[in-house]
Amino acid sequence: MPTPRERLLLIFEAEHPETADRAVKDEAIRRTFGLDPAQYRALIAELQRRESHADAA
Repeated sequence: MPTPRERLLLIFEAEHPETADRAVKDEAIRRTFGLDPAQYRALIAELQRRESHADAA
């Protein structure tokens, strides 16, 4: 089960899919979560993998 912070990250990703202006989203990631966008994307990928494995089980 994701932590509250992980749930916020997943909600943010669902509400703000990749856009044509990636720089705007990257800045929002930095300001909102204090994460480098590459770290954010890696964390989202890991959370989504975990979620899909849990759904498969």
